[in-house]
Amino acid sequence: MMTLITEHGPLDLCFAPAGFPEGYSTLSEDASVIEVSATALPVASLEDVVTSKRAAGRPKDIVALPPLEARPRRT
Repeated sequence: MMTLITEHGPLDLCFAPAGFPEGYSTLSEDASVIEVSATALPVASLEDVVTSKRAAGRPKDIVALPPLEARPRRT
């Protein structure tokens, strides 16, 4: 894990996502693709972000869970 400090706040770069022993290939199965500045970026599903934060178990991940879990789920 590497944390970069940006003008918009900290940005965590994770090289091995917690809760996904097979790595990012598993996350890409349910990812959405968004376009930012003409670049297509895969974005992990809300469910996968919650799974990863739960598995990581760091204090900042635990604090982030309630608002994430309150968001509507995809159907």
